Amino acid sequence: MSEWAKNILTLPLRRVLKQGRQSVMSVIGLSVAIASCILIMLYISYELSYDRYHKNARHVYRVLTEHPAGSAYLGKNLAVVTPATLKDAILNDIPEAERACRCKLTSVTFEYESILFAEKGFLFADADFLEMFTFPVFSGNPAEDLKEPFSLFITRGMALKYFGNHDPIGKSIRADNKYVYTVKGVMEDIPLNSHFKFDFLTGFETLFRVSGRREEVERWPNFSYLTYVQLSEGSAAENINHDLQNLAARYLPDEPFFKGTKWVLQPLKKIHLGGQNNFDPSGQSDVRYIFLVASIGLIIFLIACINYMNMATARSFSRGREIGIMKVFGSGRSQTVFQLIAESLLLSFGGLIAALAIVSLTLPAFAGFTDRHLTYGMIFRNSMPFLIMAMTILLGILAGLFPSLFMSSFNPLRLIKEEFTDISGKRKTGFLKNVLLVIQHIISIVALIATFTMQGQLRYMKNKDQPFDSENILIIELKDPDLRKNPFFLINEMRNNPKIADVSASNSLPHSIGSAGYAYWDGKPDELQASVFQVGIDTNFLDFYNLDLISGRGFSKAFRDDSLNNFIINETAARLIGGDDPPGKRFGFQKQAKGRIIGVVKDFNFQSLKLPVEPLAISAMPTKQFNLFQYISVKVNEGEIPEMKLFLSKLLRQTSPSYLNPVSLLSERIENMYVSERRLTEIIMFSTVLALVLSCLGQYSLSFYTAQKRTKEMAIRKISGAGTGSVMSLFGKEIIKLILIAVLIAGPVSFLLMNKWLQNYAFRTDLKPSYLILSVLITMSISIAVTAYHIYKLSRVNPAETIRHE
Repeated sequence: MSEWAKNILTLPLRRVLKQGRQSVMSVIGLSVAIASCILIMLYISYELSYDRYHKNARHVYRVLTEHPAGSAYLGKNLAVVTPATLKDAILNDIPEAERACRCKLTSVTFEYESILFAEKGFLFADADFLEMFTFPVFSGNPAEDLKEPFSLFITRGMALKYFGNHDPIGKSIRADNKYVYTVKGVMEDIPLNSHFKFDFLTGFETLFRVSGRREEVERWPNFSYLTYVQLSEGSAAENINHDLQNLAARYLPDEPFFKGTKWVLQPLKKIHLGGQNNFDPSGQSDVRYIFLVASIGLIIFLIACINYMNMATARSFSRGREIGIMKVFGSGRSQTVFQLIAESLLLSFGGLIAALAIVSLTLPAFAGFTDRHLTYGMIFRNSMPFLIMAMTILLGILAGLFPSLFMSSFNPLRLIKEEFTDISGKRKTGFLKNVLLVIQHIISIVALIATFTMQGQLRYMKNKDQPFDSENILIIELKDPDLRKNPFFLINEMRNNPKIADVSASNSLPHSIGSAGYAYWDGKPDELQASVFQVGIDTNFLDFYNLDLISGRGFSKAFRDDSLNNFIINETAARLIGGDDPPGKRFGFQKQAKGRIIGVVKDFNFQSLKLPVEPLAISAMPTKQFNLFQYISVKVNEGEIPEMKLFLSKLLRQTSPSYLNPVSLLSERIENMYVSERRLTEIIMFSTVLALVLSCLGQYSLSFYTAQKRTKEMAIRKISGAGTGSVMSLFGKEIIKLILIAVLIAGPVSFLLMNKWLQNYAFRTDLKPSYLILSVLITMSISIAVTAYHIYKLSRVNPAETIRHE
């Protein structure tokens, strides 16, 4: 190896080690940024991997039901449920359909060796299910076994849970205190990156027995099942969508509810990121979150580049004499550029090594935070190593390219004299440095405003005055069919406890009413399709939840018709019907409206605050439509929740020993409606803190070099009588000027972004000026504090010593 080549390789390392503290600061900033980018890349890679392991993934589609725009349900007009008989229609009428299957996910209560287990992942599916989807089977013959009623395939994890190390084949297990299933096979555990979430699989022959009648399951208006279709090679989904529309027109009943309904195909690979469609049993995500997280990663990468470029540029000024002497002794421009970029790459790879250590420490917490199965080994799979290396190299080159080109452009004499100013005396890189700092401030301010706005919206939703009580209320979810039919014995037992203030039963809870149908009333225009939500309650429900009647009366056991045909409607439904006095008007959910309105209740949010208040009709149970109670609401005295939760659990075990009827807090149920908003806010908050930390590190190093280069200026000012405060105010004015420029850009950008985000909520907070003011103060405080630290240290040095040294 030549001496020149040896110097090119060793000089960067020696220079990096010589810079000591600044090299460490650079590596710390880079490592945090690279580690964050790696975590984000792991998350995105995992999200994009859903359902791609299936052998037929390219050709498999899920059938969605699309309702007309005016018939949106819960703000969406796409639903995953279809009729069970759609499968046969597809196979018979669409030649491109190679296979089709239907399935239904439900929950059961298993009893094995006198122990009860609540299982959510119980799947009914056709025998072709395991032909379309790649779920390895260790034992059993699904094609034949699933055709037998009450045959059961279980995953390896469930086999271990129920039967330990014993062979599960042929073993029996009781479900819902009624049906006995026989284990016929064992499957591999379902991958976590699957939109299917099940541990037990049985056939549709079982469903026909459980439902009572095959005709009921295969009734066209019965939209309760998932339908999948596998197209033949070369078939276009767009053509199939047209054929599916013809099927809807041909088979669906000629009723207003189905008018304009059609079916569309959704690719299997896009299901997970397809957004939250109605009635989807899988935990779907949204592709917009992927773009958001990717944007955060890009912003972090950008901040790292800005920091690194500023620090590298600042460091290069202290090396003017060194580079000038190198050029005098024959070093060409390309050699100088190569050496400076080599130093930048060396620091970048040092940051990568530290980043990998940070990822290993933080990945478990990050995986728990995102609720995803992320492992350290994923870093070294597929294209991930190449992406990480490319990111590190790009970061090193981008950060080192400008200062290397800038320094190598000077002639040696000016470098040796360290003359880096133009005719006006300003440093040539001052404009670029200021632009980069302004960009950094814009990112920080926008991120802070986004965090404050999202936190404000969460607080608004949590603290918004609800017309109904939600505190100190325990909810019993009834799983026992006998209790669903008649919960009043249980309710009477509860009323005997003096620590229980009140009890009520209903088929839905006041924050999550989901049933809806087309309503009719005297005088309704024929062309109007009026979708009205419905809920069944007992006669105590309105008083229990303190719902205000603004006209008419409530339900009473003294009126026999109350449990047959009468309704209480909300204000929104009253406006839909029209007229000044709705009570007494005929109303119902059949064309010949047989019921009557007896009262009007004040509007309340019975769904997410993202949605406006919809028309609502309330019935007194039991009715023909609502003959089974689903929930019992129990109001307890303040401070008695833990004790009463134990009391209710014990009472339920005695009353319903063959079922698990879970007890939960209503307030927690309401909070769980906004899990995605809370997680999004936490992601933005984490990103904001990270952006501020990176900006702080960058400004720390940059202010250090700025102070070093202006040492003589400060000494002369002190000799002229300037105090430490006046010197600091000089630098503070420069910082404030840059931040004010950033505010002029960040303010409108933040307003547009946050205003658009808030449009997702029918009930939302306001964008407050205090968010902008607080964001600017935080950004300004950090910048001034970091700069003031170095200025204060230098201002304490004797000016005579400084001038003598300079």
